[in-house]
Amino acid sequence: NPDFWGGFSNTVSYRGFDLSFMFQFVYGNDMYNHSFQWQAAGLRWEDNHALYYYENFWKEPGDDAYFPQPRLYQSNGYGTSSMQIFDASYIRLKDLTFGYTLPNRWVQRANMDMVRVFVRGYNLLTFTNYPGYDPETSSPNTADVGTQSNNIQQGWDFFTAPQPRTITFGLNLSF
Repeated sequence: NPDFWGGFSNTVSYRGFDLSFMFQFVYGNDMYNHSFQWQAAGLRWEDNHALYYYENFWKEPGDDAYFPQPRLYQSNGYGTSSMQIFDASYIRLKDLTFGYTLPNRWVQRANMDMVRVFVRGYNLLTFTNYPGYDPETSSPNTADVGTQSNNIQQGWDFFTAPQPRTITFGLNLSF
């Protein structure tokens, strides 16, 4: 669970233009990156490790290595451990909207009350040191490798797709 989380938003308007934004943040969020565990083990717990992992494995006492000693299957040192826990603190620009409301004199000629055009973006920027795809993720419960249930588990990342970045163009009309 995070230490704390929150957000802040604002809207600024000037001469028919409007700009609104919302940032959200999470601090002290520990994420168990099960994807990292599988990638480091060659995805199948077999000895087909990528060169990067091979060059950074522990080989003999005194080595300052990032990964444990390679072995076949579950005994390869990639069992569940704190090595796969990462800080998933982040700050994200969750929503940004820029719009323009046409002047009344133009709109009234078309027998309308209001016309506004806008562009809106979601999940446009994320600042984090989390090495996974997205620090704001939940995964199916995968406590036993190869099995999944319908339970969504907070703080567990297992090849979870990131939040979509979307941009929407819109038109508001009032008659």
